[in-house]
Amino acid sequence: MRVVRAPASCRTRVKTAQREAEAAFGVGDVYIEKYVESPRHIEFQMLGDHHGNVVHLGERECSIQRRHQKLIEESPSPALSEKMRRRMGSIVIDAAKAVQYTNAGTFEFLMDPDGRFYFMEANTRLQVEHPVTEMVTGIDIVKEQIRIAAGERLVVQAERGDVHRALDRVPHQRRGSGHVRAVAGRHPRLQRAGRPGRSRRDASRTPSAPISPYYDSMIAKIIVHGRDRRGGDRPHAPNARNDRRRRHQDEHSHAICVS
Repeated sequence: MRVVRAPASCRTRVKTAQREAEAAFGVGDVYIEKYVESPRHIEFQMLGDHHGNVVHLGERECSIQRRHQKLIEESPSPALSEKMRRRMGSIVIDAAKAVQYTNAGTFEFLMDPDGRFYFMEANTRLQVEHPVTEMVTGIDIVKEQIRIAAGERLVVQAERGDVHRALDRVPHQRRGSGHVRAVAGRHPRLQRAGRPGRSRRDASRTPSAPISPYYDSMIAKIIVHGRDRRGGDRPHAPNARNDRRRRHQDEHSHAICVS
């Protein structure tokens, strides 16, 4: 991506972007879109079946990023009012119905400092950050995908998006020369984390397993939830993760994931 702040630099910026695209993807095609300064990145999780039923499961905010890669995700977004949440959720549902969307999906938006939001893309798949929404709603999104693929109707209802909070995708990193950077190699002190009922750890790595420099530098995710941001590590009942009713009686639950 290249930002054009003056007409005089447009030609040079476009050519630079074309060269980079061709080197990375073999195709030099580029497109021009509005640049949103200091935006928030907000995405809505949704489900659609083969019978025309569509629901959204609330939003996740993923504004904290490194090199345009998400580091922390939180649900609900602290930037959305109930009115804005309903408005954006309604747009997501209408858009999904208009294209007869089926499966799980994520509709992503950028929001400027004045609260204006812009559609960015739809990820027509399950995203790595989906556990945040699962912790918030108590809904197994993978299970719902299988049910949808089997031709079953949706039985989940559109839930409030303000019930839990957060996902944190942190690449393995170290500090050097004042910068944070990803590090490849073997890391024998990798420790497991997670407590049943209030936190979850997703990872494919084991102690001493090599971390390749060729792919995404995320090696694990830790998702926790609580009544608010500070309460993400407070204890819950042992069956809290599966007790959806308890979650929705508590309007201020909070989920957090660290990777």
